[in-house]
Amino acid sequence: MPGVWSVVFKAPENKPIGGEYIQYGSNWIFSGKKSNEPIKETMSFYRKWINTFYYVKVKPDHDIIAEVPGIRDWF
Repeated sequence: MPGVWSVVFKAPENKPIGGEYIQYGSNWIFSGKKSNEPIKETMSFYRKWINTFYYVKVKPDHDIIAEVPGIRDWF
């Protein structure tokens, strides 16, 4: 199913947000393309309806906190 997730990244001691993320989505059994982009303070990730396998890996330059608004509503 399609879905959109918003993530807010925060760094302790007001350090700048830095690093990259990798987003990958497959099209049924066919490989999709990976995208490497820099991390921003506020981001949205969109999984399309065709993405059988979908994941996002975050590789920050230093410790950060990721908050997903509304995630507690799921449990």
